[in-house]
This record gives sequence, C-alpha cells and structure tokens, in this order.
Amino acid sequence: MQSSVFMLVPVRFSTEGGNFFNTLLASEYEVLAKPFTVADGVAIPAGKYRFNEFHIGWHNPQSQPFFAHVQLISGRFYTGRKKSTYAEVKWTTGDGKLRWRFHP
Repeated sequence: MQSSVFMLVPVRFSTEGGNFFNTLLASEYEVLAKPFTVADGVAIPAGKYRFNEFHIGWHNPQSQPFFAHVQLISGRFYTGRKKSTYAEVKWTTGDGKLRWRFHP
C-alpha cells in the first residue's frame, strides 16, 4: 500500500437555520519511494510515514446577507507539524457583493 486515509467525524451537525459545525480526525499513512522536495533545500526523506490531523469548522448559510466560514487544521505532517487556517467572509447587499478570503 502506498497511501491511505482514515477519517472519523465525531461531531457533525447543522441547524434548521442552516448553520453547520463539524470536527474531523484524520489518520494518514504514506510511503515515499524517494525523497520529496517541498521547498528549496527542504526534502522529506524516503520512508514510511503515519500522521494524524484534527479539523474543526463552522459556517452559516451562504444565502444570508452575511456569510462566514472558518476552518482550523492541526496535526503532524511527515517529519514536522501542520497548522492551517481558512477563513472566508462574504457580505451581500442589494447593490453588490464584498468577499474576503484568508488562507495563509
């Protein structure tokens, strides 16, 4: 086996009003047959890797004038740690839209 992902969603719910919340645990397994370069001077050595991630996210209905979506991810990633943040805000008026996304 070269790679696998196992996901568990311990909490996931949505309200009648359309708000959505979830958590997710992911366990990943990856075999690298040769070193993998991720940036200049930074390479992941060949080998077998197992890492876990935790996700948490929330958003309200996109049909509302003000929409927000936030997602946070944290966990191990090959030989290091991974932290990721995603945020999106959308405001819609009768005259137009304003959208802002943040994903470092």
